[in-house]
Amino acid sequence: MEAQPEKGVYKATLTTMHGESMTEIPLTVAPQVVIGTGKDGLAAEAAFADFLKDRGSEKAPRFDLNADGLRNYIDDYIFTANYLALKAKGTTSGKKSQ
Repeated sequence: MEAQPEKGVYKATLTTMHGESMTEIPLTVAPQVVIGTGKDGLAAEAAFADFLKDRGSEKAPRFDLNADGLRNYIDDYIFTANYLALKAKGTTSGKKSQ
């Protein structure tokens, strides 16, 4: 199964039917971003620490990942979702875990 949410959507659910019962599955939805210095451009733990530390300024926000001119909780959500997805794959250091 493949599901593709609308652009700009950050909250989604997948609903499945099993006979007379219905199951809703919440999905973490975030645009894919490549941030970091890890091999293959993957987000390394050092890049995550840098992301958390350096917000930039109000006039020049650093890591404005949704390009809305602000660095806020949505940017934090996007980065964290991407970082955790890479970590789950074992690729945050640029190497696949065994």
